[in-house]
Amino acid sequence: MGNESLNTIKATNLPNLYQQRGTFPLVFKENLTKSNGGGVIIDSENSTPGYALLKQGINQSKKYFKKVDGSYYLSNLHFSTEPKKMNIPHSKSPFLPFQKLASYKWYYGKCPRWPKEANEWVSRERPSGWPDITLVKKTIKVPCVLTPICHLHSTKPDIEWMFDFSFPEKFLLKDNVSKDKKYCFHVFKLLIDYHTGRRKELSTFVLKTIFLYTLEVIPSQQWEVCPSACVLYLIETLLLSLKEGKIPHYFIPENNIISHLDGSVLYKLIEKVNVVREFPIMSVILMAESHGLMTTYATDQIIDDLNHLSDHNNIHDSMLNTFIPAYSKIAVTSLSLMKFRQAVAAVTTGYRMLQELPCCSDGSGHPYGDITLEGFIKEATGHSGLQFFKFGGFVSL
Repeated sequence: MGNESLNTIKATNLPNLYQQRGTFPLVFKENLTKSNGGGVIIDSENSTPGYALLKQGINQSKKYFKKVDGSYYLSNLHFSTEPKKMNIPHSKSPFLPFQKLASYKWYYGKCPRWPKEANEWVSRERPSGWPDITLVKKTIKVPCVLTPICHLHSTKPDIEWMFDFSFPEKFLLKDNVSKDKKYCFHVFKLLIDYHTGRRKELSTFVLKTIFLYTLEVIPSQQWEVCPSACVLYLIETLLLSLKEGKIPHYFIPENNIISHLDGSVLYKLIEKVNVVREFPIMSVILMAESHGLMTTYATDQIIDDLNHLSDHNNIHDSMLNTFIPAYSKIAVTSLSLMKFRQAVAAVTTGYRMLQELPCCSDGSGHPYGDITLEGFIKEATGHSGLQFFKFGGFVSL
C-alpha cells in the first residue's frame, strides 16, 4: 500500500464506497525517510495508546493545522459533522442487534499499513485456532483508518486521532464466524442490554471486543455443543474485566477501552452484570418476555441448555475441560515467547475462575477450595509458583 489521503465516508457505508475528499498523504513517523519528508506524519508515540497525532510535513499549508508546543498538528475539529438522525423502525428481533439510529459523516485517514501497536495481534497465540494464519494474513490487508476522535481523557483533545479497526473487525465477523457463535453473541448482547438498561458504557463495541477475545479461547465445537456455557463464559469474562477495570482493545491491547470509567460507574455495571451471572435462567426468561420471544426455538434452546448447566457438575466439566486448559495453554505459550506479563495474567485469570466455581450440590463444599495459587501454577505450567513469578520479574532475587 502506498501513502493514503484523507477521505470521507458515511459510517454505514462499505470500504468500496470511499469518496476522495482531500490531499493529505499519510506516512508513519518511522517511515519518514522513505517519503522524503512529505506527507502528514502519523505519530503514535506521543499520544494515548490506540491514538495518534498527525504532524505537519514539509512544505504543507497550515490550513486545518493547530500549533502545539512549536509544531503544527492536524486538528480533528474540522473533520467531523454532527449526526444526522434517520427514521429507522426499531425492531426487537434478537437477531438484529446492530441497528443504527443515526448516520455520521466522518473524514478519515486511511493508514498506509497497520500501526506497529497492532503487531501483537498478528503474532499472538490463540488456543482455539481462530483466526488461523491464513485468516490473519487476509485480515491485515483490510485497512485501518484514523478517525477524528480523541480519547475521553486526552490531554490533547483537539489534535488526537483514533486508530479505527472497524473494517478489519467487520471482515472477521461477517463471513468468518459460524451461526452458532453469532447466536451466542446475540443472546449475550440481549441479556446485557436488557439487564443493564442499554448503558452506553457497555456499547456494542465493548461487547464485541469481549466476544472477539472469547472466540480466540473457546474451541469452535463448544459453541455448537454447549452454547449456554459459551454465553456464561462471555458474561463471566465481562464481569471479571469490569472488576479489573480493564478491557484491552482487540487489535491494540495497550489501549484499555474502559479506562475512562470511574469507580462508581464500574460498581453499578458490576452489580447489574453479576445478577445475570448469578441468575442466568431467570435473566433469559425476563429478557425473552420483554421481546415477545417466550415460545421461540431460540429461547427454548438456551433455556434448556442452561437447565442442563444448572447441575454444578456440568459447570465444573465445562470449566475444567474447556476454559481453564485454554488459559493454561496461553500461559505456557507466553512463557516460551518470554511474554511474562501475559503469562501471569492468563494464570491468575484461570485460577480466579476456578475459585469462583459454585459449591457442590451435595453439601461437600467447594471442590477446589484447597488448591493454592502456587499449586494451580504448577499444575497449569509445570513450574513452581516461585519459579513462575521469577520468570515474570515479579520476585526480587
